Amino acid sequence: MTVPHACSIPGGLSIGSKIYIHGMVPEDASEFSIALQRGADVEFADLQLYLVAKLGRSPMVVWNSRQGATWGVEEQLAGAFPFPAFPRAFLLVITAYMDSYEVADLPNFSIKVRDGLPISAITHLAIQAEPLNSER
Repeated sequence: MTVPHACSIPGGLSIGSKIYIHGMVPEDASEFSIALQRGADVEFADLQLYLVAKLGRSPMVVWNSRQGATWGVEEQLAGAFPFPAFPRAFLLVITAYMDSYEVADLPNFSIKVRDGLPISAITHLAIQAEPLNSER
């Protein structure tokens, strides 16, 4: 699979669903994102979970949500940066619960589902990478 990539989640998400993402940190990226969303259009879809790994001198992971054209409040993951230095592979396991997502191997990382978009509405997974020195 190449990035950017969007694919449907067969049957959608339900409580207890696990999503396994086996990937490699892009060598030429300043950041990469993983989105659980309603619909295939990455630019306009409702995003229940938008997880961004910001690479560089001060790597960090942030997450947010978007419904309609309105973004929520961005939150930062506390603790050590969970992704290996490139070009090493990683495995990310996201488990859906009634009111939250948990990401395996990220200590104390439980993301509360924000109002307005139930887990059952999620139909697609999207992965993108932002190249180094890109103009946003």
